[in-house]
Amino acid sequence: MCGEYGPGRIFKSSDYGNNWIDSSSPFLNWLDITTTSSGQRVYAAPYDDTIYTSNDFGSTWTPLAFNYRGLNGIFTNPSTGQYVYAYNEDAGAYRSADFGTTWTTVLNEGLNSVTTSDSGQYVYALTYYYYARIFKSSDYGLTFTLYSGIEAIWFDITTSSSGQVVYVTSIDNGIYKSSDYGETFSSVFPYFIQGIKSSSSGQYIYASQRNFKVFFSSDYGITWTISNNNQGRGWESITVSG
Repeated sequence: MCGEYGPGRIFKSSDYGNNWIDSSSPFLNWLDITTTSSGQRVYAAPYDDTIYTSNDFGSTWTPLAFNYRGLNGIFTNPSTGQYVYAYNEDAGAYRSADFGTTWTTVLNEGLNSVTTSDSGQYVYALTYYYYARIFKSSDYGLTFTLYSGIEAIWFDITTSSSGQVVYVTSIDNGIYKSSDYGETFSSVFPYFIQGIKSSSSGQYIYASQRNFKVFFSSDYGITWTISNNNQGRGWESITVSG
């Protein structure tokens, strides 16, 4: 699924992206969208309205009782969609543990990226500011601890389905990897990277740059190749199937 900003609607594809149809969503400025691994449950965040959800693969949409505006991101745990995180650059993260019915504030930090394990037990969040920080939760987002290791301008974060393998990108120091649930990180790629996404196992990783390159690793970040032959486009973000 993808959402228009302009304003516009949310479009969906059920044939691996070959064809797209209007999902008859509200006509809003859509900023981010997240879905479960099956694609059945979807959450969509507009800039100037409440969050909308669909539980029928985007066929119908329902507004949630969410009172905060100006979001720049939303993420749900892939297996069930029970845990939802909505966040922005100023006020921090709002958490729902009941499919978006009720919400609480869990981090008073401006956030740039959030990811979770499949179950939602492990949550990783990046703050927005210049020397960004990494926060981790191992109790379904109830409490968070700060990773106090490497300082960098962190940009994006992704994790394996278990939450054990974590990759985080930095626009000044490349890609760092953790194999111990975010306890320690080490460099696996030295160059400027923005978007990143790993497979469910953490073995396969795609990383995108604004200066026209997409890099690929099939060995947990040990070696990297250019995967898109420099097609002359600036790549902001990236995702991959399981």
